[in-house]
Amino acid sequence: MKKIFIDLNLTWKKLIIFAVIIGIYTGIMPLIPLTKDTSFRDIAISFEVWILFGILIISNSKSAKDSALKCFVFFLISQPLVYLVQVPFNTLGFKLFNYYKPWFIWTLHTIPMGYIGYYIKKDKWWGIIILTPILLLLGYHFYGFLCEVISFFPNHLLSCIFCFITLIIYPLVLFNNTKNKIAQLIISLIIIVCSIVVAISYGQNTYNTTILVNNGGLKAHFDD
Repeated sequence: MKKIFIDLNLTWKKLIIFAVIIGIYTGIMPLIPLTKDTSFRDIAISFEVWILFGILIISNSKSAKDSALKCFVFFLISQPLVYLVQVPFNTLGFKLFNYYKPWFIWTLHTIPMGYIGYYIKKDKWWGIIILTPILLLLGYHFYGFLCEVISFFPNHLLSCIFCFITLIIYPLVLFNNTKNKIAQLIISLIIIVCSIVVAISYGQNTYNTTILVNNGGLKAHFDD
C-alpha cells in the first residue's frame, strides 16, 4: 500500500486525466436517485475522499512547488466539472455555478496547502504538525458519518469506515521514522476515540420538518 502513496509516477498527463474522470464521476453521483443518503453521494458533499486525492498528489510530487501546482490544477479542473455535468439536469442551468464559489476558495487554498504538505515527506517532527489539522478535519467527518450510521443505519456506513481506515493509514504510510509514525498514530487514535465517545453520548439524530402556512393561499388545511 505504501507504494501507492509514493510510486505512482504522477505525470501531468495522468493528473489531468484523473481530474477529468473524478470530476465527471462526482457530478454524476447526485443525479442518481439510488445514491440518496448513501456514501456514494458523499464525494459531492464532503472532503474525506478529496483529502485522499490531495495526499496522493502531495506524496507523489517531486518538489514543494510541483505539489502546490498539481494540487491546484487537479482541483481547478475537477471541481467545475462537477457542476458542469449537472447543468443540463438542473433547473438553475449555469446559475448552478453560484454554488462553486466556496469550492473555488478551497481550490485557491490548495496552493499553500500543497506546498506546505509536501514537507510531510521529509519525515521530520514538523510533519506531525502539518498532518494533524488534516486528520482533525477527517475526524470531524468521521464523527458526522458515525452519527448518521447510529441514527439511520446503514446510511453513510461506507464513508464512516473510509474515514476510520484513512485516519489509521495516513500515519503508517506517510512516515518512515518510527517515533513520528507512533506519535501521529496516537493522535489519530485519540481523534477516533473522541469522535466515537461524542457520537454515542450525543445520541440519535432526528430530522425536524417546519410546516409553513400561507394563510390558506395554498389551500392547505390540517386536521387534528
